[in-house]
Amino acid sequence: MKVFGLSSCRKMPSCAVATCKNTSRTKKSALPNRPRFHKFRKGLLGQRWKYLCKRNDKFNLDNAVVCSDHFIEDNYERNLKAELLGIAVSRKLKDDAEPSLYMPHKDVPAYSERQGLVKKRRHHELVQEIMLEGSSDQVVPCLRSGSQIEETTEAKLNCSNNTEFLEWKRRFKDEKRKATISEKKILNHKSTVRRLNSTIQQLKRQVSTLSEVKEAREKNEQSISKTFSSKQLEKLKGKNVRWELEDIVKALALLSMSRRAYRVVRSWNIPLPSERTINRWLHKFQLYPGLISPVLHLMKEQSNGMTIMEKLCIVYFDEMSIAADMEWDKTTDTIYVPHSKVQVVMAAGICFSWRGTTISIGKWI
Repeated sequence: MKVFGLSSCRKMPSCAVATCKNTSRTKKSALPNRPRFHKFRKGLLGQRWKYLCKRNDKFNLDNAVVCSDHFIEDNYERNLKAELLGIAVSRKLKDDAEPSLYMPHKDVPAYSERQGLVKKRRHHELVQEIMLEGSSDQVVPCLRSGSQIEETTEAKLNCSNNTEFLEWKRRFKDEKRKATISEKKILNHKSTVRRLNSTIQQLKRQVSTLSEVKEAREKNEQSISKTFSSKQLEKLKGKNVRWELEDIVKALALLSMSRRAYRVVRSWNIPLPSERTINRWLHKFQLYPGLISPVLHLMKEQSNGMTIMEKLCIVYFDEMSIAADMEWDKTTDTIYVPHSKVQVVMAAGICFSWRGTTISIGKWI
């Protein structure tokens, strides 16, 4: 609701220095050296300006200004083009400029003329707010005479000191405090969100790296599994394994070719059973009269990787003399009667020489 006869109180920019009286009216005057106003700097430099102004009252740094009377000539940037052409242009302060002229002393009285002006302007604004909050029945009659306006204004001002106004003021402070707390919480939440987002990005990069490593490991395992058995793969991972018959037979085939070569291959960290393990397995082979199945498995492992020409062989029989002594097998607790001869079946390569691969399959007679 608009109230006729009351002029709005317009705030005029004035110098923030405690002892300076320059305002926008001074700027619009016809003085030869009328002052110019510069806004406060941001950050630490703005806090420095606030300290130099020696203000005891609270004021908003976003709207505060300092007039040019407090800056020296070196605080302004030089415009050589304007100086040479004689053009009057607005001068710009340097980024690190500080007010130093006509500044107040350290000790400034708590109540200054500026505070009186601010209080007077606030009093006028309070009158307007009280008048606008009233109903139309209470405001319109007050416009008929000046005495009635003054009486109504005084009554409203007296009412502003009652408990209702104080309660409203207390609530306003509480809401302002709550809003400040909420803003701090929001800032904390935002910083937490930024920190969590950065952590999520790092975890995503780690997951991507681990996925690539896992894929590369799976590919390596697939390629290695074509060469090594499952027990050998476990041995490569650093696990303790119990070797199976297939692994023992392969190792025995290599060991039968060359003991020295077998030891060299094991020194390259290739997973193979030790010689002691192979000997322990050999004790488990049952050498009874007839075909010896472990020897057949060994022949099969040795033939892997051979071509057809390399596999061509001749099988021949022979007879071997042995000591005719009575023997006792510890593993089976069996006593064998004396035999003087044993029949042997042997195989030998035709096109290629099998070095140390001749296999004996015996039968006692």
